[in-house]
Amino acid sequence: DCPVALYRLNFSPAAHQTEVSSCMAPENLHHLEGSTVFLLFCPHVIFPNMSKECANGLLGLVWVIAWIRDSEKVTVQAHEGFVRGVCSRFCGTSFLHDDKTIRQWNVEAPGDGVREEPGQGTVVFTGIDHHQREGTFVTCGQTVDIWDEQRSSPIRSFSWGVDRFSCIRYNPEETELLASCASDRSIVLYGTRESAPLRRVIMQLSSNTLYTYDIRNLDVPVNVHMDHVSAVLDVDYSPTGREFVSASFDKTFRIFPKDKGHSREVYHTKRMQHVICVRWSADNKYVLSGSDEMNIRLWKANASEKLGLLSAREKAAANYNKKLIEKFQHHPQVKRIARHRHLPRDVLKQK
Repeated sequence: DCPVALYRLNFSPAAHQTEVSSCMAPENLHHLEGSTVFLLFCPHVIFPNMSKECANGLLGLVWVIAWIRDSEKVTVQAHEGFVRGVCSRFCGTSFLHDDKTIRQWNVEAPGDGVREEPGQGTVVFTGIDHHQREGTFVTCGQTVDIWDEQRSSPIRSFSWGVDRFSCIRYNPEETELLASCASDRSIVLYGTRESAPLRRVIMQLSSNTLYTYDIRNLDVPVNVHMDHVSAVLDVDYSPTGREFVSASFDKTFRIFPKDKGHSREVYHTKRMQHVICVRWSADNKYVLSGSDEMNIRLWKANASEKLGLLSAREKAAANYNKKLIEKFQHHPQVKRIARHRHLPRDVLKQK
């Protein structure tokens, strides 16, 4: 184990569980190849209507892309500098982003990209997330601030003696709960009904391992997920809450069952470089990855699944094959075939 800074945190759609990924601190990233475009281009938002994604970049541009049509829908010159975070409203009609200013844009109105309500902060923001059902959102930087969409200043602020917060998330089930990652490797829990943070826990984590915790007991992880050979940079849960996807600096991303220690699937290509971020689509069929060669890729969540309309015979054949695999899953040859995955040479050398 090594001391690392926490940079990604995500709540499971199932209540009381949270997933933590750890990666190298920013001051150490200059030693890594390709770190100059770290977080340059990434699919940061999946809209609730499942057909659009949003990407943010270093030059202040925000792209909204309709992936079904494979075309760019909206381009917004949002800021002059680095767009550090993007999030979508619960209704999916607009998104927010932040550097030192928060701006809200409508992407469904006749004049797409029209700014709605600005908000001005006093420090640089590093993360943002929107409430699942209400018109409030939360940002983090030197403090954690809760904002109302109709106001230009935060309605509540939290701090706990740390230099900087790098990530903030609402719990999708218990929406009055928040969690943030801090620069001292700690996770801080908040209640929107409370006047002070609820709890702070300092983690001792390995940078290439994921840990699932029950937020009612943060002393011991519920599960430890292994297989990555380099730092894990991002995590996102499936809409069902039964699986999650993780992005890694080893140029792969993996899909893990929430209760298993090893991944069920690994994705990679020759041209894909360090995977910076991943998002699971709201229809549970696709996974999007953003890598530091500035490409967004769309993948099937189940690699062998046939897309499109299926005839009755095709559905029956697929169900029959699935039942056969389940019936003989413990047979040595079937188990070997099911577990076998082609891996990049660099990953094989380090395993």
